[in-house]
Amino acid sequence: MIDAVNCSGNYQEANYFISDTMPYPKLYAILIAAIIIMHRLPGVISPAFFKRMVAWYTSKRLICVAGGAVLCIMALWGAYVIIADYPPHGWLLLGLSIVIFHKAVRFVISPSRAAKRELEAWSQLHRNIFFICLASVLAGVALIIFAIYII
Repeated sequence: MIDAVNCSGNYQEANYFISDTMPYPKLYAILIAAIIIMHRLPGVISPAFFKRMVAWYTSKRLICVAGGAVLCIMALWGAYVIIADYPPHGWLLLGLSIVIFHKAVRFVISPSRAAKRELEAWSQLHRNIFFICLASVLAGVALIIFAIYII
């Protein structure tokens, strides 16, 4: 079978080249960091808007289940690539995958109860929302730096 990438017929060689450009644990860490930053940045810019965004998200049952399912799949894929190709300090990413999976499963199994908990958690002062979101954004930036320089 001729491979479209290098027309040599050696599929394994082309796969090795593609996966060698960026290891999957590094890709997973960068994707998770980007999701964390994009998810929490509105809370840094406008805590009131973030509170409305959380209220809208939790009011839609299907969106809660779909978002939870996507995060479950992503967390399981991340855990798999970390276990399969164990990078230095990979246990940090594995722990993050477990935490994300645990939170996402709650939205898949019981979206109404998880949505209620989420609304209760975010019904705080705008200052508190700002600091929580700012800490999350800074953690996302730190995760990107960690992925680039350590993994």
